[in-house]
Amino acid sequence: VRYRDLGVRFRNFGWEGDMVYAQPRDVGFPPLSAHLKRAGVSVIVFQFGRAEALAGQGTLTDFAAAYQKLLDDCLRQTPRVVLVTPVPFEKGAGMLPDLAARNAGLSENADAIRNLAQRRGLPLVDLFGELGGIAHRGPRLTDDGLQITEHGQALVARAFARQLGFGDL
Repeated sequence: VRYRDLGVRFRNFGWEGDMVYAQPRDVGFPPLSAHLKRAGVSVIVFQFGRAEALAGQGTLTDFAAAYQKLLDDCLRQTPRVVLVTPVPFEKGAGMLPDLAARNAGLSENADAIRNLAQRRGLPLVDLFGELGGIAHRGPRLTDDGLQITEHGQALVARAFARQLGFGDL
């Protein structure tokens, strides 16, 4: 998406299945850091932690180390990086699993992301904290516990705008 009057262009370089541990690409696609360099990005926004939390607790040290490495690689492209904590999981409707049970592990990942942002002096958008964290009981963000609905996306957008200093939407 390009905003001509602002001279700003947004592109999503994330692929489904990307994790801090690896960002696999199909044959012919460069690794993420090379892709970012080739595109000449000036700001990178990272949101990791949900897929990693589905792997279960006990991987926090690996998560933080892999995130550090990814940041090291990408900070060579631009020093303007924003870290984002993940959106809480919810209980799925009907026969779907209760992913909210994974929020304890997600909370650990969110803490690691907050610590990385603080240590590196990077801006942080704390969606996990703002949207209720482990005890999320606010408006539904998903229908299935995982995929964010249109209404959930609006709540996320408001949090981004407010936390990055653009005011309320």
